Amino acid sequence: MVGRVVLVVELLIIVIKCYFSYCKTKAEITAQKASHAARERLRRERREEQERNVQRKKVVLAEKTKTVAADTADADDNATSEEREDEEEDNGNAPWDNDEEMNEGEVTEGDSKRRW
Repeated sequence: MVGRVVLVVELLIIVIKCYFSYCKTKAEITAQKASHAARERLRRERREEQERNVQRKKVVLAEKTKTVAADTADADDNATSEEREDEEEDNGNAPWDNDEEMNEGEVTEGDSKRRW
């Protein structure tokens, strides 16, 4: 029985030592809370900065898209007016008809070098 009491007392001493070795002082608790608060504040600031960057990139992308769309529309308008002018010049002729017309018997400079 005495052996059991001694064993229990020794276990209590071990438990008490462990408890106090894991307990933090008020200064340690305050330092830990300050550290957690600083980490949380930094996390929040980074999140806000990230959101600002995403918004900024969306605006830049939207501006680029508008610029490209405007350039494309201008190019289409210019191409359309050029096509109208070409159509007026053609007077119904196909584009290859505007080139120099050749007879079948006529030989050009490039054809004379070839052998059939």
